[in-house]
Amino acid sequence: MHVADDVLVLSASDLVGFLECGHLTRQDMAVARGELRPPQFEDLALEIVRRRGAKHEATLLESFRGAGRSVIEIHSAVATQAAYREAQQRTLAAMLDGVDVVYQGVLFDGRWLAYADFLEKVPRRSQLGEYSYEVADTKLARRPRASALIQVSLYSCMLAKLQGVEPESMHLVLGTGRRERFRVSESAPFVRAVRRQLEQVVAAYPWESYPEPVEHCGICRWREVCRHRWEADDHLTLVAGIRRDQSARLRDAGVSTVAELAGSSNELRVPRISQRALDRA
Repeated sequence: MHVADDVLVLSASDLVGFLECGHLTRQDMAVARGELRPPQFEDLALEIVRRRGAKHEATLLESFRGAGRSVIEIHSAVATQAAYREAQQRTLAAMLDGVDVVYQGVLFDGRWLAYADFLEKVPRRSQLGEYSYEVADTKLARRPRASALIQVSLYSCMLAKLQGVEPESMHLVLGTGRRERFRVSESAPFVRAVRRQLEQVVAAYPWESYPEPVEHCGICRWREVCRHRWEADDHLTLVAGIRRDQSARLRDAGVSTVAELAGSSNELRVPRISQRALDRA
């Protein structure tokens, strides 16, 4: 998320982040508003993944061209409302011209911004004519992930407004080269509901949040900041092997820190946590 001409602009990564961790959304909102500086760190593994992903995308692009399909690439480097709208107009112009593939097509509604890897022409009637477009995205994963499906579903919902008909399918081209096809209608209602929820949440900013550990922590840019917070608070997540639900149940039982857990009585009983697990902690 970022602010363009005093308007908060959201993306698919913000939607995925919101589903993963509310604290992440709160931190990113503070950055977008200039209240907080994002953490600066180098992650060699993530950089390698980024480069491999770019290569995978380029390979699919060249396969389209090699097959004789017409391709138009859309560029938009300026972070302004006017630039985003102009890039979407160029995307729409390419679609009206009936180009086979739009590469890096820009979809923008004034609040949500998307850069679709590929918009592929299909023989299904729309406001464009006797054809329409579907979203195809490249992912290095060997199997489809929920985050990727949310992303292409959001893009498909935005594409529907541009061409006047909801795409029937959306596609993921995985790291194995296999293409997976999904029905847009099966995920679009959920994505639209979560999108509205995120819009309501950011409109209510500021709010308080705490960095509870989640699976996303492993790839989150805020992970070291959150770890320092846990250490300062002596948070229960520092206990080896503890689950988030167990941490919450301990707090409900009046045990909020590692020190309190270590000093607790052998008679401590916590609903839905076995005595063996308490002894191990």
